[in-house]
Amino acid sequence: MPPLVLLADDDRALRKLLRTYLAAEDIAVIEAGNGPDALTAIIDRRPDLVVLDVRMPGYDGFEVLRRVGAAGMTVPVMLLTSVADEVDHLVGYRLGAIDYVAKPVSPKVMAAKVKAFVTRLGPGEVAGRRTEVGPIVIEHDAQRVLIGGHEVALTRRERALLLALAEHPGWVYSREQLLGSVWGYNDAGETRLVDMHVLNLRRKLEAAGARGQVETVRGVGYRLTG
Repeated sequence: MPPLVLLADDDRALRKLLRTYLAAEDIAVIEAGNGPDALTAIIDRRPDLVVLDVRMPGYDGFEVLRRVGAAGMTVPVMLLTSVADEVDHLVGYRLGAIDYVAKPVSPKVMAAKVKAFVTRLGPGEVAGRRTEVGPIVIEHDAQRVLIGGHEVALTRRERALLLALAEHPGWVYSREQLLGSVWGYNDAGETRLVDMHVLNLRRKLEAAGARGQVETVRGVGYRLTG
């Protein structure tokens, strides 16, 4: 089954161009022209990636992200905006966006970014995705983490952090790398944010029976062991 991407933008011409490029890469596309329709599509269709315009009728992109988070869902989102305000960028990242693309955007370049992201999912990971690392089971579509058959209550950020570490078990990820992949920005002054979330994640995993899975590599970063 091909990866599914939601294009949520009130610019119909841009959606059409992006859809054409993505279809050529064997990527399935659904569309929404306003915030409420985008939210409905995310909840009902569970796309693998959302390309979301910040300025849309109904709900703006930020409100869509807030409502997705309130529903307990995690979905990768690339935000599109014509606004170059740094505050807007930070708001988007803190609401869970993985990338920010300023308009006007080249449909060809945008399609290449989308393809690069969905390609990292790997064959067979799109539908019914499931990752197992030692006793930890990550059910991507159900958006839950299991240990010994029991669900571990993780926040959206903790789950995203675990997913980032689980992409390549045994690899050491620097704090800057994790900050970029989970929070969407790379600021050496914010790495304590990573430490705090790793600490919380480790405590929850260990309390559930997965002791020693998240290791600290002194002076470098963190890794997830099998």
